[in-house]
Amino acid sequence: MNLEGKVAQWVDLGITDYEKTENLQRVLSKKREFDRIGDLILVTEHFPTISFGRADYHNKFSKEIIEKVGSKDEKNIISYLNKMGIGFRRSTRGGGSTYIGPGQLVFYPIVKYEEIVNRQFGVGNYESLIDQTMMSSLKKIGINAKIFKVVEKIGESKDIDIEKAREEIKQRKDRKDVWVTEDGKNYKVGGKGIKISKGVAYHGFNFYITDKGIEGFDYINPCGYTKEELGVKSVEGILGKKIDKSRFRDLILEEIKEKFGYKFIQQVELDNLARLPVISKIFTEATAA
Repeated sequence: MNLEGKVAQWVDLGITDYEKTENLQRVLSKKREFDRIGDLILVTEHFPTISFGRADYHNKFSKEIIEKVGSKDEKNIISYLNKMGIGFRRSTRGGGSTYIGPGQLVFYPIVKYEEIVNRQFGVGNYESLIDQTMMSSLKKIGINAKIFKVVEKIGESKDIDIEKAREEIKQRKDRKDVWVTEDGKNYKVGGKGIKISKGVAYHGFNFYITDKGIEGFDYINPCGYTKEELGVKSVEGILGKKIDKSRFRDLILEEIKEKFGYKFIQQVELDNLARLPVISKIFTEATAA
């Protein structure tokens, strides 16, 4: 489908609860499925949350937190995190373990992805489009990020459980991610995770803007990879200076417009979106402090 002349909307949610925002996305994706709303991009920051995705082999707590807690038991670790003010959520998105919190910018496009990539069942094409959007956004502020095939940069699993290793190797071979390489080591500076439901894509991608925004990665192996395999850096840490978050947000929205093929992206006020039938209550809950 030719999207020429098509308009998307975006809304700034402010800082939100991860679980409630996930619920909000499910409601909005249903409305998008039946064309009750057009393509919509939610922009937000989240309260501190450890999130596990659908890729079980990539959901791993770090050895550092296991040593602190003195147990590998997930309930004990989650209890420890909660006492530190960090929530825990098993999500419907793709990917593995990640940290989301203040100091990050999160983008949730709720879109009919086949119309964007002009291809039926083009989930891989849509994921690649997000990678390209992330990479080009970083390049415009002076960060030379690249799209890497994970298995080529990290290698195959050395897990002694052969069956588990085979599955993990398959997942690694299927993954591509946007990373930055410095002094021979690979670093995440953002992440992506997509959920597809009846032709609608939601969840999305984020950037780690400040050093505060990556503190929670001490408690997990990002995407299941050890600290030796894959590090984490903030945008400001790489640039060595502070950036204007609002300007970077607008730059990313411009990249979404270009890569997704919209004529323009129009901001919709929070109050106007909250008045949409059916979603007003859950919208209010999602954006409440």
